[in-house]
Amino acid sequence: MYPDIYDGLGQVVFTTSQGAYGRFPFLTDRPRVYGAHYLAAMLMGVDFQGFISRASVPRPLLGTPEQWYGAVDDTGRLIHRTGPYLDPAGVRTIPTGDLLGRPNRALFPNWGLMQLLPVIVDAFDRPVLYYVPNRHGSVRNMLVTYYSPTNEYPDEPPIYYHVDNLGFTGGDDGHGWVRPGWDFGAGGRHRIARSGDKLTATDIAKPENRNTFAYTILDKHAFDALSRRDSHSPLRPVNRDTYLLITAGADAVYGSEDDVINFPRS
Repeated sequence: MYPDIYDGLGQVVFTTSQGAYGRFPFLTDRPRVYGAHYLAAMLMGVDFQGFISRASVPRPLLGTPEQWYGAVDDTGRLIHRTGPYLDPAGVRTIPTGDLLGRPNRALFPNWGLMQLLPVIVDAFDRPVLYYVPNRHGSVRNMLVTYYSPTNEYPDEPPIYYHVDNLGFTGGDDGHGWVRPGWDFGAGGRHRIARSGDKLTATDIAKPENRNTFAYTILDKHAFDALSRRDSHSPLRPVNRDTYLLITAGADAVYGSEDDVINFPRS
């Protein structure tokens, strides 16, 4: 059973029966978004006219990012934009609802609105997934599947969250049940659908655990430097101070060998 969904303030966003969610801020008249959506918004703005950073937002609006685009600052001018950092004319974007294949709409909290959000796509017109590390994450906790409603974690704060692109990758509940993601031509069975957040240093080396998000983002060099027999050795992710970019590649599967990624494979 999936838990209720909470935002960063501990408020219930969607219950189990309403499907999944994204942790990134609300956009104008949009629900919470996934990392693939946020990448396009951050680089170009929701309307491709530039991004609004928190530093430019008047204090009364800080808690309502869904109102930022189109709002005015203390001087009566539209809130300052930065960028766009990419020229929209030179970047291929596609509204989520126009992507090829079949979505698992149960993983989108409000399909009617989320289908309008643009995503940056690769050469095969599949979304570029974007994962942002938790700046408060501990090197002793590589990742978790879901967010804690109280922001408390038994193994210290995680660095990455598997659910950041759940609508595209699919995901598991930690008990073996995997919900398929977007079917881009391979049945939606993406190799990073299983989070692997509970794997130890001993477990992750087993062949049956290589099809996990944990193995995909594992810092293999750091792992090789540790004893593989020591199940207490902490697993370290790559790019823990930057971000992850993952594409599906020609085989339409996220987490396979032909993905174009921004981190080393080994």
